[in-house]
Amino acid sequence: MTPHELFEAIERMTLEEQNRELLRARAVSQVVRQVFLMERSADLAKAIRVMQEELHGLGLAFSLCSITIFDEKTDTLKIYRDAPEPLTKPTGNLAPSNLPEFPEMVAAWREHRVFQTNVGHDGGEAVRAILSVPFTHGTVIVGREERDAFSEDDIHTLQEFAEAISVGYKRFLDFHELDRRHRELQETQLQLIQSEKMASLGQLVAGVAHELNTPMGAINSNAQVAERALEQVRSVMEGNEHATQPARARIDKALAHLEEMNAVNRVACRRIIRIVDNLRSFARLDEAEWKRADLKKALEDTLEIIRPEFGDRIEVVRSYGDLPDVPCYPKQLNQAFLSLLMNAAQAIDGEGEVRIETSRLADRAVIKISDNGRGIPSDQIERIFDPGFTTRGVGVGTGLGLSISYRIIENHNGRIHVESQVGKGSVFAIEIPLHADQPPPRPVQTS
Repeated sequence: MTPHELFEAIERMTLEEQNRELLRARAVSQVVRQVFLMERSADLAKAIRVMQEELHGLGLAFSLCSITIFDEKTDTLKIYRDAPEPLTKPTGNLAPSNLPEFPEMVAAWREHRVFQTNVGHDGGEAVRAILSVPFTHGTVIVGREERDAFSEDDIHTLQEFAEAISVGYKRFLDFHELDRRHRELQETQLQLIQSEKMASLGQLVAGVAHELNTPMGAINSNAQVAERALEQVRSVMEGNEHATQPARARIDKALAHLEEMNAVNRVACRRIIRIVDNLRSFARLDEAEWKRADLKKALEDTLEIIRPEFGDRIEVVRSYGDLPDVPCYPKQLNQAFLSLLMNAAQAIDGEGEVRIETSRLADRAVIKISDNGRGIPSDQIERIFDPGFTTRGVGVGTGLGLSISYRIIENHNGRIHVESQVGKGSVFAIEIPLHADQPPPRPVQTS
């Protein structure tokens, strides 16, 4: 080869290398661009998909391309293949038991060096050669059927992509941390709001009970005295032989009216006294601590409180099974029942039905509250217990009731779930353990 031919060959090689570098830079920039378009953590899946497409475009042949994240706490490698789902849903885990190369791969990652090896087994993936390039939280891995070693150019390409993915995963963690702190802030706000609301309710109930008990006691006592006085008057009149028939008729009619009014007053007194008792029982001013409670009574107390919301338009159908008293924070459970029953009533336009069922399932009490109202769209079911989420539109409610109920039931070591169909209604089912030797973690403080 002449010097001229050698120079041309070198020039051509240089141009090819420059062109490849440009193509590689363009491919990496596509991944970086996708990374910085992320608006939430799940968007990292798109960046992984773009990386795979660009690697194909650069001619790097592979039958397996994945992102792996090392979990040092469990010493487990989480692998995300082809990113069909958000990164929060890994497609599988690899561990020493099913990947003989795992210890070497982990060691290489900890030392921040490239690892490549020929696989002595098929593993069902038709992968016989692996190249693993590290980044801050894991590796980018490609595998192929041939046992040939990966070229320096392949390694360099994967390193550039790993750097881009490293930025993306850091953003993923940032978004994840932001979401976590946002949830914590929402829960703190939720607790403060509910603490103030329930404290105010407790004070109101105590005040109402105190103010009503004394005058109602007097009215009830007077009604009893009036009843006895009327009996005496009627007895005297029946023994009065000198009274004329017309006068006796007028007196009998007056006495009948007085007795009827007195009976109405007695019923009204009992009704008011029962309302006051239900208010006191609902607020459970003396039952903020862990104790056993009658769920049927708790539900009935709550129904009495929200009777005006139901009115004549909603029929309540009860089906109470035989349940023992349940260990719980009674005041907290009343609050959860109140939210669920109010939601059921507000889900019904016009007339409808709310059904309350209690039963026993093994060692758990089951409470079902169902309605035949509007129902919840399927795309909203998963968010129904999120703080601040409401199906009733902007400006209607705070969206905190169901979130608080979920937290209360969860902190009782229980479960709550919902089934719903648009146009047919919803069913909220609660399960609470029937036996608990020790109180669970204290629920949301509300007073």
